[in-house]
Amino acid sequence: MKKLLFLFTALLFISCSGDDDNDSKSIIGRWNLSTFLFNQEQEILNSCDIQSYLEITENGTGKYYLFYSDDLEIEPCGLDVIYDLTYSLRGDGKTYTMIFDYGDGDYQTGDVVINNNTLTFTSEYDGDNYIITFIKD
Repeated sequence: MKKLLFLFTALLFISCSGDDDNDSKSIIGRWNLSTFLFNQEQEILNSCDIQSYLEITENGTGKYYLFYSDDLEIEPCGLDVIYDLTYSLRGDGKTYTMIFDYGDGDYQTGDVVINNNTLTFTSEYDGDNYIITFIKD
């Protein structure tokens, strides 16, 4: 019976030790823009838009690099703006709060959930709803 209990405990420990997708280090790194929903409508992202990415560091900060072109046939794709961001892990250990600083006292705050290599940012900003997903590089 003791051997069976030990085997069960060892299996439980091994199966739980691999479940680190939501620890504080899982948010660190580069996250490439994947999808963008605005008020529950899927936005069509062009080849320039999907060059946008988050670069998240260990110290609770990061940057959002936004690439943009009005018309790819007329103007080349380029880095339009870099926004500062901050994040913190909530008490549940699974959800982050992320704040984008757009300058001049304008901030967008939202919830971040990480599932494997997908980061989902959900926010209400200026009366509009946003769901933006990023894929880890």
